[in-house]
Parts: sequence; C-alpha cells; structure tokens
Amino acid sequence: MSNTTTTHSRSDEILARLSALSAIERGSLKEEYRERPDPDGNGVIRNGPYFKHQCWENGSNKSSRIPADQVELLRHQLEQGHEFDQLVSELATLAIANARAERSTRKSKSITKGSDPGSKKNSAKQASKKGIAKPKPSSRKSPRASAKKDSKP
Repeated sequence: MSNTTTTHSRSDEILARLSALSAIERGSLKEEYRERPDPDGNGVIRNGPYFKHQCWENGSNKSSRIPADQVELLRHQLEQGHEFDQLVSELATLAIANARAERSTRKSKSITKGSDPGSKKNSAKQASKKGIAKPKPSSRKSPRASAKKDSKP
C-alpha cells in the first residue's frame, strides 16, 4: 500500500471519529471544599465538594458552578474535547506531510526537466532592457564639466 493511500485512509478514519463526537467541552473541572469553624469548637467542618467549570473564552477566563448531578456528563464532554483536540492535531500533521510530499514530487519533476537544483532563484544574469550596459557613475560626464571645457580659451 502506498504512503498516499495509507495517509488518506488514516485521514478518513480520523474524520469518522471526529464526526462521532456529539458534544465537546473545553476547559477544566475543579473540586472545591469550604471550611468553617465547628460550632462545638472541635476544629473545622469541611463542606463540599463544590464543582467549578473553568474555560478560556473571548480572551478571559470564564467560571461557572456545576450541580453535582451534571458532573459526570461534563467530565465526559471534557474528555471528548481532549480527544477532539488530539484528532485535529493528528489530521493537521497528516495534511502537512501530504503538502510536503506533494511539493517534493513536484520539485523532483522540475529538476528532471533540466533545471539546476543547486542554483539560487535569482542567480542567472539578467540582460539589460536596452541591450547595453548601464554606464558607471564615474564614467559619466556631467553637463557642468562639459560646459567648463567649452568655455576655456
């Protein structure tokens, strides 16, 4: 099986897995506990856990409280969000590899047509537009110098 066929079949597999992800969520889920003094004076009472979902949206950190009965669903959606990110990253890696392979095959085809692979892009001498070389500034005679020669007796 060729590399291109393998890449396309892997891309199709990734796209199928991506389409199977029904609901994703980004961010993280944190557990919080709150402590308060025991009214009997025997230390502290720890209340919780309370759940907080944090994610980065529109340039700022958004935080929201999550009821305990929704925690498992949110955890599942966060896992699907991580899987989504991994699949997209893998798909991008495959697409980049395809692009580089395509350029490589096109490059090798153009090399076989007779171009020199070691030459630089603009290394060839360019012909002058008028067909004659442009004079150097030191070889030009200014109109002022020629006027002085004409005025000498």
